Amino acid sequence: MFKRLPIAAVVALSCALPAHSQNKLDEIVVTSSRIEMPLRQIGTSMSVITDEDIEKLGFNNTLDILRTVPGVAGSNSGGLGKASALRIRGEESFRTQIYIDGLKVSDPTGTQVTPQIQHILGAGLQRIEVLRGPQGLMYGADGGGVINMLTGNSEEGFQGNISAELGEYDTQQVAAVLGLKDDRYDIVFTGTDLESDGFSARKSDLSNDEDGYENKTAHLKASAVVADGFKAGVVLRDTSSDTEFDGCFGSDDCSSSFEQSAYRLFSEYSADRLSATIAYTSTDTERESFTSGFSTFATQGDLNRIEALITYDANELLSLVMGADQEEEDVIASSGEQFDRKQTGIFAEAQFSFSDNFFGTIGLRNDDHDTFGSKTTYRATTAYIIDLANNAEVKLKASAGTGFRAPSISEQAYNNGDFAFGEAAGLALSEETSQGFDFGIEYVGSNGSYFELVYFDQSVEDEIFFDLVQFQGYLQALGDTDTSGAELTFELPITTNLLFDINYTYNSTATTAGETRIRRPKNVANLGLTYTGLNDALKLNLNMRAARDSENQIFGVGRVELDDYEVFNLKASYQVLDGFHVYGRVENLFDEDYEEVTDFNTSGRAFSAGFKYSF
Repeated sequence: MFKRLPIAAVVALSCALPAHSQNKLDEIVVTSSRIEMPLRQIGTSMSVITDEDIEKLGFNNTLDILRTVPGVAGSNSGGLGKASALRIRGEESFRTQIYIDGLKVSDPTGTQVTPQIQHILGAGLQRIEVLRGPQGLMYGADGGGVINMLTGNSEEGFQGNISAELGEYDTQQVAAVLGLKDDRYDIVFTGTDLESDGFSARKSDLSNDEDGYENKTAHLKASAVVADGFKAGVVLRDTSSDTEFDGCFGSDDCSSSFEQSAYRLFSEYSADRLSATIAYTSTDTERESFTSGFSTFATQGDLNRIEALITYDANELLSLVMGADQEEEDVIASSGEQFDRKQTGIFAEAQFSFSDNFFGTIGLRNDDHDTFGSKTTYRATTAYIIDLANNAEVKLKASAGTGFRAPSISEQAYNNGDFAFGEAAGLALSEETSQGFDFGIEYVGSNGSYFELVYFDQSVEDEIFFDLVQFQGYLQALGDTDTSGAELTFELPITTNLLFDINYTYNSTATTAGETRIRRPKNVANLGLTYTGLNDALKLNLNMRAARDSENQIFGVGRVELDDYEVFNLKASYQVLDGFHVYGRVENLFDEDYEEVTDFNTSGRAFSAGFKYSF
């Protein structure tokens, strides 16, 4: 009954709505198997955030953009640029891989090799694809979810946009996107400069001083057709940021710097049935922390990755995707000690089209880690389309996969260092293994209405975690850490001018001791209402995010409940002249007072206004 009633309601509502030409299942995505595929053929759970979605939300940082996706939750510790976590289906941030135009932006200097989501700004992004669940086959065996961010030009010629914004907490951002595209060249540059005085990061900081943030990011993607069927290109990215925060060594005069420079060189070849890509990525990250102006911690790390991908369309029924990658990490700790590691993987996936309505994949991956040896993982998916009357469709889908993660350089070094004690001191950590599956149903109406319901279940065996009770160091839970739940998505074009959308995620988590995993709301919902009027000159978007039933763990205190909250955001945009828009935005419209991490402030009601000129 739980499944039947929503589907029946969607069908009934969609029959009464005006016709809509776009079929969501025809949308082309690249992230699931690293090649272009229509959603109708994909058995994995995927979400797509378009440039229109990014524009109507208006958030400066990608964390808030991504939190509108089902299955995705996050937490922030005190405002813009402060330590943040992004979790897909309850898994830790370091099990989520983030790519920007194919460039892996993970930080090897962190406790784990984690993307620093708080330093990735939304300006210039044209599209974000989110692959939910354990997806290590194509991206590395430790992938617990993949976020693929894309920049680019949609039309030929010289084009771009310039924007400027002023807002609460003396926040100001200027951004420029410039692009040139023709039959041979495709070049796009994005530059962003964000500054904010911020607010006091911690409630326990009695001085209530402002903790500011600065971020300067430059990103370039360029490619050229150098011969028939052959293309070569480069992606360059540089991010430099400075953050003020509270609570370091008993002081509230704390700051940190983050600098990441990265590049990707790639070449692509395509023929009738065969295509091949080879790429080399290098990322250099430097971090330093200060207390009262004195350096207290500094580290530097490189992540170098080479990868190859070959696709062969054997016939109309079978395609093969094969690849290999090698990733090296080199880290210089604050003590000057140097650490390195290497992992090499090979994989292959067979993609079947059993008929025009029935699709499936099965793939294997083998990783050879220089310390933990060889591991084999797999992924299998299936999708089946049922045609209904009036061009409506139902899609049934399922996927299952496994993975493993070796202990990070930092986890191993900490337990062998001076700060570990008790059970953690000298503890030799072993690799984690993971497995997960999901199955679901999607409905697409001829008018653009859309419904999706997915059940997921996944677990991590022998999870590595930091001891937050006694601060001994890194320990290893023997047994399974479980996560299961459901994701519901519903989109309804009420009229040609008014769109309603809602998604809800139920996420039940349990440690090996049977406790709820910390900072993971059991219930998360997003609601959106978008209105377009005055011949498309006026656009209004109301967004609500709600979270319920989350816990934290505090040293010396134990388990505490985190706030339930509902945060409303409103944006209005008006086209004054052709290509010139002015807009205003109110975040936390009703001034909700809540904490996502105990003792850390969140923004109150915040106004901002700006303009964007596109040409």
